[in-house]
Amino acid sequence: PAKAHAVVEDGKITKIVITDPGAGYSSPPEVSVKGFEKVHLEAKLKLETDLKKNGGIASIDVVPDERPAATR
Repeated sequence: PAKAHAVVEDGKITKIVITDPGAGYSSPPEVSVKGFEKVHLEAKLKLETDLKKNGGIASIDVVPDERPAATR
């Protein structure tokens, strides 16, 4: 499995740092951070010709919540 950690500043996730991209994913996995389960994260895959690296996690992005603050 892939491994990553969250960078948290002022109580918010600012970025996700991938420490091991893993391999073999055919679709992006579900991603969450303990204590921040309501934060929507999106994993993107890196497809390569090297089968040992193919399907690794290229990036994990924090997806902004587009709902008005009053409805969160």
